[in-house]
Amino acid sequence: MNNAARLQELDMETAPHAGKRHGRAHTTVLRAIELGRLPAYVVRGRGEGARPLYLVRPGDVDRLFASHIEDLPVTPRELSLV
Repeated sequence: MNNAARLQELDMETAPHAGKRHGRAHTTVLRAIELGRLPAYVVRGRGEGARPLYLVRPGDVDRLFASHIEDLPVTPRELSLV
């Protein structure tokens, strides 16, 4: 079996990349992970003092940080004045 058959590509990004994409600090993304608002996978570092690497799904990050009005969907009902 070759190595390519054993590898699987995941659609994930690191906390710093997710923060940069949304104009937020990476610590904001990490805090959301710690508070349970953002699901994440952790890759433990090797050796003493190694930091863990947190991986998140871009769609989860997009949903969490869609706080700007232009990021939210608009429906006709929301626009009615009745």
